Amino acid sequence: MLSARGTYCSAIWACLHADLKELDMASGRQIAEHNVSIFSAWAASKSDDDFRRLIHRGALSRSKIAVECGFSKSALTQNPRIKSILNDLESRLRASGILPTSKPNAAPDNLQSSSHAPRDCSYQEAERSTNDATSGPTPTRALEAQLRRLQSENASQRAEIQELRRQLAKLSAIQEALATTGRFPR
Repeated sequence: MLSARGTYCSAIWACLHADLKELDMASGRQIAEHNVSIFSAWAASKSDDDFRRLIHRGALSRSKIAVECGFSKSALTQNPRIKSILNDLESRLRASGILPTSKPNAAPDNLQSSSHAPRDCSYQEAERSTNDATSGPTPTRALEAQLRRLQSENASQRAEIQELRRQLAKLSAIQEALATTGRFPR
């Protein structure tokens, strides 16, 4: 089950996505700050099991992160603050044993192609065990995934309702002014 922290963070994350309409005319720095906020909320809302599902070749999958956060993959590499937060997150996950501690070594100079390079067994075993642990959706995992999806959808709809209420209040004031004066206020 998700903790209260995860629910709170997913609500914040949904509200941050609701601000996208305001970012249409934003500068690059504003968009970068918005992306940092989204990424930070995303990272805070994930559990260790969620991070295990995102492991690809000994690191967190950049493309899956970008899809979940709703920005391009280049934001993860070109935004220095996101890049720093991501590197710190991966270091913390390596220290806690969620990510493998070593990546595959490059081929030695005396070998002609990387297909003949010796493989790092500890890395392969760690990735295989991670894949085995997360390969099949168990009923509880499926329910947790559905719960996360529904909570995210709920937070998104709450943000939309709040925006619609704000618009309704504004239009009600305009309607009242029209009914009273017969003129459209500027």
